[in-house]
Amino acid sequence: MGPARSATGAPAAARPGLPQRRRGRCRRRGLHRGPAWEASTALSSQAAGRPRPGAEQAAGRPQAGPGQAPGRPRAARRGRAAAALTCRSPASCSSWPGSGPRRPACPVPLRRGPGAGPARALFSAAPQSAPGRARAPRRRTTERRAAERRGAMAEAAILRVRHCRADIFCRRAPPRCPACGRPLRGAGLPAAPVRLPSPFRQGHRQRCAFLLRPAAGTFLGGYDGRADLHVGVTSTHGVVYNYDAEGIHRAETGWEQCISIPLVQPDMFGLLQQWDKLLEEFSVGETWLPHRYEEHNHNCYTYALAFINSILTAQGKRQMSKSEFTEKFVIPQTKKAAKYITLHQELTANDFYIVPLPDQEKQC
Repeated sequence: MGPARSATGAPAAARPGLPQRRRGRCRRRGLHRGPAWEASTALSSQAAGRPRPGAEQAAGRPQAGPGQAPGRPRAARRGRAAAALTCRSPASCSSWPGSGPRRPACPVPLRRGPGAGPARALFSAAPQSAPGRARAPRRRTTERRAAERRGAMAEAAILRVRHCRADIFCRRAPPRCPACGRPLRGAGLPAAPVRLPSPFRQGHRQRCAFLLRPAAGTFLGGYDGRADLHVGVTSTHGVVYNYDAEGIHRAETGWEQCISIPLVQPDMFGLLQQWDKLLEEFSVGETWLPHRYEEHNHNCYTYALAFINSILTAQGKRQMSKSEFTEKFVIPQTKKAAKYITLHQELTANDFYIVPLPDQEKQC
């Protein structure tokens, strides 16, 4: 593209002090002296306390008469190129007051290039939350709570180390054997710490299960083995149906630490779909009204076993007596719980609990 020419064909006279090519580049970039440039210069001069450059020359310029239209600025003639370089949202610009007549173009230059976002993003402030309402993301809070639960479980865990012909129970694996003082690092596989599984479950997460817990308190919260126990049956959603002197209860809390005995196999889909309906229909019967409760002969155990037998009868199977169900399903679980409770109580008072091995299991 050649240099600009006048109407006669001669090259147009260049502005003194500015090469022709450079002047064209400045015009294309919108840096020529239009209204936006003058407004920007005026604001920067006022902020610095200096008079606006060219004010003396502007004072001597002739103004448009009453019947004359003012000359159009070059930026207006250039159309989209000039409009793209002016502020599109002057109301959000902090350089101008919030009220008044029509504002000129924003003097703040806009960025153009790779990575530059929309024009409006440069003039809008980032949203700030109200003081005192800042809160951590929900995911972080959930992860923190899960970490706290894992830490609490790690502190309450019971470990077993086998050394010196004895089982050594502790909360944390010791670097040396508390009986002989020798290091356990190279003592072999039998000396590796093993975590004992807890026999207790979160009852509200068990589906279609027979639950057993102390009538007051929890198993690991001071249960002495002589207090009364309470039983219930869970629905598919973890709601515990239980019976006492006040009638049928549908508990959604309070069974967080209990012995769980599953009643339904996971592949029995037909029974799982009808379980909640059968449990609710059985619980609204007159047999389980509050005035019929009797502590020894018509209690919570009677209610749970009667519901289990009703399911067996519907499937055409033989019913089970109280002693048979207790011996086959309840006693094996309560024995494990009793051993775990003993270890928990011993480790609450001491750092280690040492149990000698029988002769056939003794190992060095």
